[in-house]
Amino acid sequence: HLEELDMHGNPLAEETNYRLHVIKNLPWLHVLDRHVITDEERELAANVKTASELADEDEKPKKKSTVKRKPTEKQLQAQAQLNAALDLIRESVKTNRILLKDHFMHLDPRKEWVITEDDFTKNMNLYGLDLMAKNVGGAFDAYELLLAKYKARV
Repeated sequence: HLEELDMHGNPLAEETNYRLHVIKNLPWLHVLDRHVITDEERELAANVKTASELADEDEKPKKKSTVKRKPTEKQLQAQAQLNAALDLIRESVKTNRILLKDHFMHLDPRKEWVITEDDFTKNMNLYGLDLMAKNVGGAFDAYELLLAKYKARV
């Protein structure tokens, strides 16, 4: 292996932390630019980051807190109302043997389970499922909750 390297006159030698980068990428070197590589330099080199590593760090999403917050009373009420609406809709779909999948398949040819809110609303209206959701009693409009829940998928 190469044990000594002299970069004198090379434009790369002018770059920031060039010596550390060379030591990091060529760990078998003993001498760089006529100077013996010290253990301290090797430790510093191990921690130096390239521009692409720094860019990757910037692109990574920051870790979110893993502490779960207790839902508020309003959130609990909204979830209960939404669940009640979904239960009614599921029961109606099952009882009336409504095959919703057939209605959505032509709208989602790539089978990504994604359709527009307008198509979702149209098919809910077709079978009166929107009215079922709207008639669920409570402080919230269960149909709006339903749209909000599935908005990312519709």
